[in-house]
Amino acid sequence: MKTNFCNRSGFAHLIPLAIAGFVILAGASAYLNSKKPAPSIVSAPAKQNNAFVPQSAEKKIETPTPAPSKQKEHPASSTLKAPAKSPSTVPIAAPKPSTPAVQPPTAVASPAPINFTQNSIAWIGCSNTDRSAAGYANVSGSLKRLWPYYNTDGMADEWGNPGASIWGSFDANVSQYGKPKAVWVQICMFSYDSMKKAIANIKARVPEAKVYISPLNSYDPPELCTMIGSRGVTMTTGFANQAIQEGLALAGPMNLGPLNSQQVTEDYFGKCHPNTEGQALIGKQLADFFDKL
Repeated sequence: MKTNFCNRSGFAHLIPLAIAGFVILAGASAYLNSKKPAPSIVSAPAKQNNAFVPQSAEKKIETPTPAPSKQKEHPASSTLKAPAKSPSTVPIAAPKPSTPAVQPPTAVASPAPINFTQNSIAWIGCSNTDRSAAGYANVSGSLKRLWPYYNTDGMADEWGNPGASIWGSFDANVSQYGKPKAVWVQICMFSYDSMKKAIANIKARVPEAKVYISPLNSYDPPELCTMIGSRGVTMTTGFANQAIQEGLALAGPMNLGPLNSQQVTEDYFGKCHPNTEGQALIGKQLADFFDKL
């Protein structure tokens, strides 16, 4: 009968231990090999589970840093400047539509004021006119721009005739006082045509003189002067306004009077002519107009 070697040697109980040790060594070797870095992967050395990593594994592999790129320097300066815009890229403003210049209105020169002196304003009219002029002379003081009294009684319709005797008196005053700068016309005519002819005769004699026109003085009551009645003042006022509108004359004192029964005398014309009180009233009204020109 044969005897088993293992039993004979007494080592049979060690076989399992040997096998276990071999397995442990193989596992440890496999474990260490798994922790080694692959050739294509670069990693920093590290200690894993307190296992010692060989010094050769700790050697760092540095990745080369690329050199900074150099910008091309301007030949005249090391500082880069923005390139100038091409003329073709500069925007061109559209031309604005031209607006014609507004010309200021042409100034119209005002006529130079007239320097009226004593006896520089002539007058024509009727008996009421010469009495009114006398009243003006009494109240005007030192100015006295109107001619003094001269007789024009009953000459209302004579002024339209250039050869009438009344023009002789007018011409005599012109010779004495010089050419008048203005002529006051009180309308005593009952015809617009006669009035226009009278103004034309004035301009023929003294063409440079201004003509101021007035109707007859009014009355209170209107029919106080029986010779003309209330109709006379209304009619002569219409003549004056028409002459002004037609450019034949300038507006003179347009509201002379009114004279009441205490300011007129009663004569062959009725209660028409101003007495001393009436002359003072109308004289002041004339002064208020002509002495302020």
